[in-house]
Amino acid sequence: MNNNILLETSQAVYEPHVYADRELPFIFHKDHHLHGCPCNLHRNPELLLVSDGEGRIRNGDEILDVSAGDIVAVNPYTLHQVLSGSKLEMYCLIVDTDFCTANRLNLDFITFPTLIRDEALRKRYDRVIAEYENAQPFAIAGTRCAVLDLMVDLFRRFGQPCEDLAESRSSFEFVRKAMEYIKAHIGEKLTVSEIAANAGFSKFYFLRRFRECTGMTVVEYVNTLRCEHAKELLNSGRYSIKQVALACGFENFSYFTNVFKKYTGVLPSEYVKRPESK
Repeated sequence: MNNNILLETSQAVYEPHVYADRELPFIFHKDHHLHGCPCNLHRNPELLLVSDGEGRIRNGDEILDVSAGDIVAVNPYTLHQVLSGSKLEMYCLIVDTDFCTANRLNLDFITFPTLIRDEALRKRYDRVIAEYENAQPFAIAGTRCAVLDLMVDLFRRFGQPCEDLAESRSSFEFVRKAMEYIKAHIGEKLTVSEIAANAGFSKFYFLRRFRECTGMTVVEYVNTLRCEHAKELLNSGRYSIKQVALACGFENFSYFTNVFKKYTGVLPSEYVKRPESK
C-alpha cells in the first residue's frame, strides 16, 4: 500500500464552529448539492431549509427524502450527510448552543424531529433569510431577533423532552476520540475491540454509546468514512481502483465494490466514468 495516498485526504468529520462576529453566533449560508457531501457532526443545532430540488439526507439513523419547503432539524452531536440531490439547494443555519442557553433554551433535555413540514416555521426561517440577504439598518439586532424567534417556535411546538439526552451527549468526547483514531488509521485493518480499547471503554459499552451518539454502528461509520476517502482518491485520477481499495483499508476488492455501491449508489468503475469526476 502506498502510504502517501493516505496523506492526501483531509476528511473532517467533527466540525468545529468559528464565528466571524461574536454578536452573531450563527453560521448561515446557501448550499448547492449535485452528488452529496461528506458526513459530519457538531455540538450545535442545525436547521436546513430545502429551497429547490429533491434529494436524500442522512440525519442520525434516518434516511430522509426531502424536497422544496422541507426543514431538516439536526440535533447536536448527530451525524448527518447529504447523500444525493437533483440540483438540491438548501439554506443552512447553525445556531450556537451558548446563544440558546443564554436565552433559556436548554438543549440538554430537548430533541427535535428530524424532518419538519410546517408553513409557520418555514416563514420564520424566511425572516432569517431576509435579514441575512437584505442589508437593513440595525442588521445585527434584526438577525438575532429573527433567529431567536425561529428557535423559540421550534422549542415550543416541536421540542420533545428526553431525560437521557444530557448523559448521551456527555459521551460524545470519547466517541470523538474514537472517530479521530478511525480517521488516523482509515487505511489499516481496524477491529471494534481495538477502537474501543483506544477510547478507553469496554467493547459492548462502546458499541452502544457510539450508536447513540452517531446514529450509526461502528462498522457503518468506518465504511462511510472509507467510501468518502475512496471518492476523493478516485476523483484525483492518479490511482487504480485496486490501489484505492487498499489505501482505504479494504483488503478484499469484491467487498470494497459492494460497500462502495451501497454507500454511493454506483460501482467504483461507474463513479470514475462520470463526467463530473474528470
